Amino acid sequence: MRFILTHKFIARFSYSTMAKSVVSAKEWNEKGNEEFEKGNWSEALSHYTNALNVEENDHDKRMYYGNRIATYLKLGNYEKVVEDCDNALMICCNKILYHRYQALIALDKFEEAFRDAEIIISSDPNNKVIQPVATRLREIVQDRRNKDIKISAKVSNLLDQAFDVNVSEKGREVAMNNLLVLTRDEAGVEEIFKKEGVSKIAQLVKVDTNEEVICSAIRIVGELCKNNISRTESVMKSVGLPRFLEIMNSTSIQRVNASQYCLQNILNTYSGVTNKLYSKPDEALCAAHKKEIDTILLCLSYSITSITLTGLARDAIIELIMRNIHCVTKLDWAKRFVELRGVQRLMEVASETEEYKYKSSMNITSSTQTITSVCLAKIYENVYYDDKKTFINAIDEFIEDKLHSPDIESKV
Repeated sequence: MRFILTHKFIARFSYSTMAKSVVSAKEWNEKGNEEFEKGNWSEALSHYTNALNVEENDHDKRMYYGNRIATYLKLGNYEKVVEDCDNALMICCNKILYHRYQALIALDKFEEAFRDAEIIISSDPNNKVIQPVATRLREIVQDRRNKDIKISAKVSNLLDQAFDVNVSEKGREVAMNNLLVLTRDEAGVEEIFKKEGVSKIAQLVKVDTNEEVICSAIRIVGELCKNNISRTESVMKSVGLPRFLEIMNSTSIQRVNASQYCLQNILNTYSGVTNKLYSKPDEALCAAHKKEIDTILLCLSYSITSITLTGLARDAIIELIMRNIHCVTKLDWAKRFVELRGVQRLMEVASETEEYKYKSSMNITSSTQTITSVCLAKIYENVYYDDKKTFINAIDEFIEDKLHSPDIESKV
């Protein structure tokens, strides 16, 4: 009996202690306010998030959302401001629209900002702060609509010229170059995409003989893929990775460079890497598109030793592996590359010489060995702490195999 009572007392005491240790939503909010006043935005954000996770009452949640939105504004994270405003508007009045409208302006989403401004004015016609901004937003939106109409007409005209066999070679080159210029503007990119530009360009590259037109077409596809998952997925579905590698397999340095640029943009979009200095991959994006990234890098890896590849294409493929091996660290791709005998394939390429040609020789350039050496160094750098021995074993295995092979070619 004493044993049972003791356990009951311990259980009751533990529950009481636990109850006291639980921080309420109001307390989390107060902690957030204290940090906010001190300018510690990250700490404040964490506390407001805890308050929202604990609170179930919509009335109080409205206040916590407002506090977290104010913190996101201080941090300049406007995407999160819009996201929180969308959630808050489901449970509270339109007062929160003011914050969303501010964030949308910061994100250059003027059409959506103008929509919110009109709603705010309709509920508060005497708002002197919003009215002049709404007038300016109306002008911006109208200008954009007029610009979009002009761009749409221009894209249609240029596509017609580019794919018309009756137009002169020079005329088609100019049309494709102008389409490429239009891809610097998001509106131009969207118009080309809407008008089935990808499928048309894919067909054009397959049958056209004009190298200038082909290279411009490849670069246009690369621009369509830049920083846009849905367009990239559509491009990969329409064109396909084998076709990309086929297009790259050329003796034209211009075409190889354009194809390499296109594939790099696709990998950047899937991994979240940008052209900014020290840009790092987005872990969530890498995880979401692991299959796509994996497929591209696997195909590149197995293409390294293809005897049908031109030397320029081989260099471009090895460069793509070298540039991206560190960007997919979270996927352990460097480790997988070693496991899939990628090191041995690179060594096969490195052991080729321009002076000696055999039936099984690979086409290489004067730069191939240098590029391969740098790529091997990058892989070693990325597996140094985890799989250094595996890497070194792969090199030893390759050399030993060559030394024991009876043919003269291996010795050379």
